[in-house]
Amino acid sequence: MYTCKQASRIASDALDRKLTWYEWLNLKLHLAICAMCRNFEQNIHLLASTVKKPDDTAAVTLSADDREQLRKNIQSILENK
Repeated sequence: MYTCKQASRIASDALDRKLTWYEWLNLKLHLAICAMCRNFEQNIHLLASTVKKPDDTAAVTLSADDREQLRKNIQSILENK
């Protein structure tokens, strides 16, 4: 059975690829007894679904002036570091 570190890595990998039956089984066994890793898995699935399917109302378009001001602000911050 996996440690929490291994389980979190495999849970993250599952977002990008199909797990082998061995990985899937060991992850499910670990999740059955570890509430923190179950929460982690739920959170990464929520985050992944949010990133892949953003809400259309959340889209922001910056004007050319706003983009230029943002560029200047970032440049100023970088120069001061």
